Amino acid sequence: MVIKSPSQVSEDKTTAASYIISFYREVEELSHYYALYLNFILELEGKLGSQFEKTELGEADKNIYKEALHNMRYYTIKAYNRYRCLVETKRIKESKTLEKIYPEIEKNYAITRPQIKIIVIKFNVILADEVMKSLLETSQAIVENIYDNK
Repeated sequence: MVIKSPSQVSEDKTTAASYIISFYREVEELSHYYALYLNFILELEGKLGSQFEKTELGEADKNIYKEALHNMRYYTIKAYNRYRCLVETKRIKESKTLEKIYPEIEKNYAITRPQIKIIVIKFNVILADEVMKSLLETSQAIVENIYDNK
């Protein structure tokens, strides 16, 4: 049995907390880019009608669209990798929905609106449910430890 020093335990908790905070930030960025993407799509639909996807976009609009897709894919991949690590270390439960939809996103460059909506919602549910619960429990334990030591 390995007995850790108090500083090692504190370091482990700090590392775990920073990992969860990084996951939170990645999900926040994903949510941000999804909102920008959705606003852009709705703007295009307003200008070009519901068939805008079949319309040749101008260079500026093409670049905005490509950048939005790129950023959503980027943050989806980053958040998914952290999510998988949290699942593998038994910190959170596996989401059957994410496990079903992620391989499609990994294979295809274009993310569909329904796919990204599901992913953004699922990651936010994981944060709100599993991760925040764990963070609150850890915070409570830290506060209790502070007051018990006084």
